[in-house]
Amino acid sequence: MKNKEKYIDDIIEVMKDCSKECTFRAEKMLKSKDGICSKEIDYCDECDIRFYEWLEEEYEPPKVDWKSVPANTIIEVRDYEDASWIKRVFAFYNEKSNYPYVCIGNVKYNYGLAVSWKYARLLEEN
Repeated sequence: MKNKEKYIDDIIEVMKDCSKECTFRAEKMLKSKDGICSKEIDYCDECDIRFYEWLEEEYEPPKVDWKSVPANTIIEVRDYEDASWIKRVFAFYNEKSNYPYVCIGNVKYNYGLAVSWKYARLLEEN
């Protein structure tokens, strides 16, 4: 999925209110925490060019600091890259393991044996 597909609703909103355009670009494209362009871009034309390039790039979800994810958070896990994602209840992150995402139970039953998983992601907010 490209950035333009991921952020289509946001882009439409920005087009309705141009005053939000620079903030949107700074936050999404430049990863600015305060929504302000940095000295990284010297003028608006350069920003336009980089923005159009960014639209065509593949969307990369933000990196997750798994140590700060609270226990009992619903996440999706799997053991193989081509396997389907399944929902589980996050317990903790074990950085020393090849299967670092430890979950207890599933969404329906929040108890059971601890099971480790190789891949995990936070649920997408819709």
